[in-house]
Amino acid sequence: PDATRLALITQEDVSEDRAIEDYVPGDRFHLHFRDMDSFETKLVENSKRIVCGRFSPDGLSYIFVTLPEDSKLPAKLMRLELGTDLPAVAIGTIPLGYIGRMEQIELGRGNRGFSWGKDGVLTFITDKPHEVIQIDSKNGDELSMVALDFRSKELLPNEVISSLGDGLILASVSYYDERGFIQDVVWIDASTGTGGVIVEGSPYAEILHDSMVLFTKGATLYQAGYDPVKRSMTGDVSPVFTGLRTLNSWSSGKFDLASNGTLVHLPGGLQGGKRALWRHPVSGSPVALGIPERAFEDSIAVSAQGDRILMTNTNDTNAMWDIWAGTVDPPRLRRILSFPDRDIFAGILSRDGSIAAAQINTTHPTQRSDLVVFEPTSG
Repeated sequence: PDATRLALITQEDVSEDRAIEDYVPGDRFHLHFRDMDSFETKLVENSKRIVCGRFSPDGLSYIFVTLPEDSKLPAKLMRLELGTDLPAVAIGTIPLGYIGRMEQIELGRGNRGFSWGKDGVLTFITDKPHEVIQIDSKNGDELSMVALDFRSKELLPNEVISSLGDGLILASVSYYDERGFIQDVVWIDASTGTGGVIVEGSPYAEILHDSMVLFTKGATLYQAGYDPVKRSMTGDVSPVFTGLRTLNSWSSGKFDLASNGTLVHLPGGLQGGKRALWRHPVSGSPVALGIPERAFEDSIAVSAQGDRILMTNTNDTNAMWDIWAGTVDPPRLRRILSFPDRDIFAGILSRDGSIAAAQINTTHPTQRSDLVVFEPTSG
């Protein structure tokens, strides 16, 4: 908060003498601190299997969540007093569902995090049924729990971004409708579960001094005025700069904001917007297939005979995941399944490539997942 220190969650490389499946989930994640005017980082003891963390509003403490070794056990809430030689200590436990699902967290996604308000309260949003939970930052005691319910359409809470004060939090949500995959930044009242939209079509934003909202779309940062009474943007929207590191073509870059207005972000722009397909023979060197680069996501499926492929690609018009299918020789690929209000992904092929299956996700009109089977030549 005072722009003097960075908290970094690092992931160590897989050891050459251990297979990745031998690791306990989160084993390779650790917390490090670094002063803003230094390149030296310091490992925090007792931070193994960290998932997420947050500085206190005064910058004197840090609370983080660590994964259990068994997914049936609760996660630990650890508190560290900065500027002392005291180690981080457990102040309580929380169900893993307060921050996400184990299988998603292991992959580095699905972690919603939490906020820390000036009143000393930590706020979480749970897995479905979505509830807003408030916890005492001193002793880990649960203070309140209310249902998250402020829209007629189903929402998927993505992240608790920050505290807005007076029991309000800033969060990002996503949902599907006739326009495609939509992400908004919203305010939520932790005491009632009500809320409203602040920034439409953006997955990440911060409020500065109750007068300005900064938000991202793709790799570009934008600014606008902010009315804390109406909890809405005001005035014109203008770009600040571009080049924020953006992990994929359907999300946006992120940043962190100190109380004095200092903004920190990773550079690099869009990652994965153009991915190429290569073939690696059993003996020999890898060879490019010659298929045009696209924003391929998720996974690739290849028939047992090695002649047919199935891909997930991000649709530029609505940020939805489509299924593309084609052949290795000759190298060709085309869209065969696409929906305006649902993602289709995680495709698999039968041995001879004549039958395919994939998963469909949507919240429109209700949240659901389905398995579909189709011919990869026609969809």
